Amino acid sequence: MKIFIKKLDKNIDFWNQFSDWDSIRYNALENYLCKNKYFVDIGSYLGATSIYASRKSKECYLLQN
Repeated sequence: MKIFIKKLDKNIDFWNQFSDWDSIRYNALENYLCKNKYFVDIGSYLGATSIYASRKSKECYLLQN
């Protein structure tokens, strides 16, 4: 059996610059959210940010078209 590894993304160096994006986002949320505040996620996409925020805020609203 032969295994071939193909570089799928020609721009991997560009995307590696953003490898800590999630930690930056969640640290920012940690600083601003509390149980007496509302969180509104405009352009929620899959809702990963909102899932996290829903545990840290009073209520969480998602808007996605």
